[in-house]
Amino acid sequence: MNIKINVLHTTFEKETLDPKSIRHSFRFPLYDKQKVPRYHVALQAVFTDETKTFYKTYHCYYFAADGNEYPFHNKLHFKYDDWIIVTPYVYFPTKQERKTYMRKIKRMIGVTLDNVEKDTILPLEHRYAPILSKATITKETKRSDCFLVTFSLFNQKGTFSCTIVKTHRNKWQLDDICQYKKGNRIAKISPKSVFWLDHIAEQVIDIIRLKSKYRVKYVLTTEKVYFSPNFAKGNYRLDNVKISYQQ
Repeated sequence: MNIKINVLHTTFEKETLDPKSIRHSFRFPLYDKQKVPRYHVALQAVFTDETKTFYKTYHCYYFAADGNEYPFHNKLHFKYDDWIIVTPYVYFPTKQERKTYMRKIKRMIGVTLDNVEKDTILPLEHRYAPILSKATITKETKRSDCFLVTFSLFNQKGTFSCTIVKTHRNKWQLDDICQYKKGNRIAKISPKSVFWLDHIAEQVIDIIRLKSKYRVKYVLTTEKVYFSPNFAKGNYRLDNVKISYQQ
């Protein structure tokens, strides 16, 4: 039997998760009603033998973090890196034949998804990465090495605020983030990309480290905690960010 894998479409979407079913993760409370961003890729598998040709569709979901953190109640699925792949039923005459072909299918799907990630997803992520335009920095007095940063973006409406801390392990991390609407804080973030939070954290931390009046103290503290192990930095415009301070 010959097998061929075709990409039908790649779509950015947001999945609404049930708060009672998700595993504990500091990512989920940062999003609007647990609407977690992901990419949905539909793959068409074409099976051809001597007598017939038939088609099956595999739905593949790409998350910014390990798929083990996300609930998936469909039993017919497997995981590959940051992907969860929902598998349709395919009939094979024997268990050995099924095992052999499923191993081949998974390998082909893995290669295809690696190419989709490299050629489609990562370019989209760089294109839609949030870019800071303004930042107001407040150094908290009650917590050591802690900053409240209110900021705006070039490519997304709204005013946002986040808390950045340097941990006792000497690593920077984004501790909290929210959006303001008409001056009121709302626990609602609508990310435009899968790695949205990491793009924000990367820029805000580097503004504190490299561009702010506190840079002499923090410039050598370079380690950061990212939400996604696969995060790749974008092309930011830190020199163009208007920085101000608030006591």
